[in-house]
Amino acid sequence: RCQRRMFVWKQAASKLRGVQVFTYTELEIATNKFSAANVIGNGGYGVVYRGILSDGTVAAIKMLHREGKQ
Repeated sequence: RCQRRMFVWKQAASKLRGVQVFTYTELEIATNKFSAANVIGNGGYGVVYRGILSDGTVAAIKMLHREGKQ
C-alpha cells in the first residue's frame, strides 16, 4: 500500500526505554491525516508532523521522502 517509512520521537523521556511500533493508520490518526496544520518541520529527508498518540503522548512523526537517504 504505502512504502513510506515513519519515525516517531516521543516527547516523554521516560517512555524511550524500548521501541514502539505504530501502524500507518495510527500515525494518520495522530497527525489528522498528515494535515499541513501539523507540520513542524521540513527538510531534505522529509516532513515532520506534530501528532498526538492514542495514549495522549505528543510526538514528532517524520515521513521520509522516497529518495531520502535516512
